Amino acid sequence: MNWSDPKTISGLFHHITGGDYSQLMFSSSSVFSKNAKLFFSTVLGEFAVVSGIIALIGLIFLYFRNKNLFYFFAVLILGCLLYSLNYNIRDLLSYFLLIYILLGLAFGAGLIYLLNLLASKVYLKMNFIIVLVIAGLFLSAFSFKSNFEANNNSENYIIEDLILNTINQLEPNAILLTYDWGYVYPASVYYQQVNKLRGDVKVFNVKFLSVSWYLNMIRKYYPDVYKNCKEEIEGYIASEGNEKAQGVKLNSLVKEFIAKNYAEFPVYMTFDFAYSKEMKPLLSGYLIQPAGLVYKLADKNAPYSSDAGLNSLDAKFRNYTPDTQEKEKVYISTAGIYYDNAEYHFKRNNPAIAMKFIDKALEINPNFKEAITLKNQILKGSQGK
Repeated sequence: MNWSDPKTISGLFHHITGGDYSQLMFSSSSVFSKNAKLFFSTVLGEFAVVSGIIALIGLIFLYFRNKNLFYFFAVLILGCLLYSLNYNIRDLLSYFLLIYILLGLAFGAGLIYLLNLLASKVYLKMNFIIVLVIAGLFLSAFSFKSNFEANNNSENYIIEDLILNTINQLEPNAILLTYDWGYVYPASVYYQQVNKLRGDVKVFNVKFLSVSWYLNMIRKYYPDVYKNCKEEIEGYIASEGNEKAQGVKLNSLVKEFIAKNYAEFPVYMTFDFAYSKEMKPLLSGYLIQPAGLVYKLADKNAPYSSDAGLNSLDAKFRNYTPDTQEKEKVYISTAGIYYDNAEYHFKRNNPAIAMKFIDKALEINPNFKEAITLKNQILKGSQGK
C-alpha cells in the first residue's frame, strides 16, 4: 500500500504530519476533556502505580538536579499532550507512548534518588549498584505481572474470527464495503495480500475514497472497479484544491461508486457501513438486506429470500472476554448482526429460520435482551398454534 503517496516534498510533508487525519484534530473541547480524563486515569496504571509514583518523584528530582533536562522532558510531555488530547480517535493510548518513554526514564532517576536517600538514612551495607539492579528488576517484574493480563492477546481471536467468517461467506467476485477502519478492513488487507485468501472479493473502505492515493490503489488492485467509476474518480482528483467543488464531487463519487458497481457485482456491507448515518442518504434507493455477517445491497422491491444468511449459522467464534471498549463493541455488534437476520425472517413470517439466528445471537451474547424478547415472542406464537 502506497499510503499517502509521498513521492513529492508536499506529499511527504502531508504524510508525516498526518494530513489524512487532520479533520480529527482540534474538533471540540469535549474531545479534549474526554481524552484528558482517559490519560490521567490510566497513566499511573501503565507503570503499575508504584513505579508511576517513583517516575513522578524522578521528575521532581530532575527539576532540582538538572533543570535543562527537566525542561526538555516537560516540553515533550506537554507538547505530546496538547497534540494527542485534541485527537478524536479510538486507539488514543498509543499516542501517549512518548510520555510513557519519558516517564520510564524519569523512573530511573527517581529510583536512584530514593535509594540514595535510603542509603543515607539506614547506611546500606550492600553495594549500591547491586541494590539498584535488584530494586529495578523487582519493580519491573511487579509492573509486568500487573499489566500482563491486560496486554496478553495470545487468545484474542476476535477480529480473526470475524474476518474469516465474513469473507468466506461472500459470493464469488463480491464487493464488500466497510466504513470504520478498525474491524474488517485492515484484517482483510492482511489476509488477502499476505495469506492470499479470497482474492476474488474486493474490500473497500469508503472513507478512503476521499484521498487520491487510495483511488490510485484501486486502479492498481481492482482495475475493473476503477473503470466503472473512472469519470467520477478523475473528476474528483482534478478538483483537489477547491474544497467546495471537491465536496460535491466526493458525494457524487461515492454515490456512483456504489451504483455502478452494484450493476456489475454482488455488493455487501459490514455492520459499521450499514448503520453509518453518513451513508444512509446514499443507500435510500436500495434495500439493505441482512445476509449473515454482512448486509446485502438489493433492489427496493426484491422478494423475500428464505435462505438469506443461512451459510453464516455455521460460523465458529472462539470465546473471549470483552474487557475493553473495542472488544465490547465487536461482541455486541456480532450478536446484533445475527439479531437483524432473525428480525428480517421473523417479519416475513418465517419464525423457524428466525429462531436459528436468535439462538446464534444468544450463543455469542447470552444476555442480549432484544434477542431474548423476540425468542419468547416466537415461542408464545408457536404455543398458540
